[in-house]
Amino acid sequence: KKKRYDEFIAFDKECREKDILFLKLFFVTNRDSIAKTLGKRLAQKKMARDLTTWLQACRSRGEVDDVSFEGLEAISAHIDPTDFIAFNQYERNLRIFSNFVMNTDSDENPWVVVNTGDRYAARKALMSSFRDHLKEFQSRGQRCSSCLGNKPS
Repeated sequence: KKKRYDEFIAFDKECREKDILFLKLFFVTNRDSIAKTLGKRLAQKKMARDLTTWLQACRSRGEVDDVSFEGLEAISAHIDPTDFIAFNQYERNLRIFSNFVMNTDSDENPWVVVNTGDRYAARKALMSSFRDHLKEFQSRGQRCSSCLGNKPS
């Protein structure tokens, strides 16, 4: 593990040395939010399966000439058994990722922790954090003046 942490820290440092803005994001949510999302995806998968069956029946009776199943397969594929494996290992995965974050954090480029339990608030916080990191990056004299709409000098 230590070797992987050191590799990541070295990459982070190399990005700073090469004037590359490297924003480290750690997305965290609670188990209930994940369960809610999985429930929605299961319901959508069932609806897509039911709609496919209905459209096939209509087509076979000649009620509909041009039936499109476009998008229904994508909905069905939006959830798979690995989602449930990850859900069942939520605590373990959170511990692994949290340990990685704690062992690769730095004062020069701290991790941004984003709570995705409330997606709207998470989006706002993420945009605000990105803006702040970009301004701080620019204030260090990095070559990203055009990133904020300013003309390079």
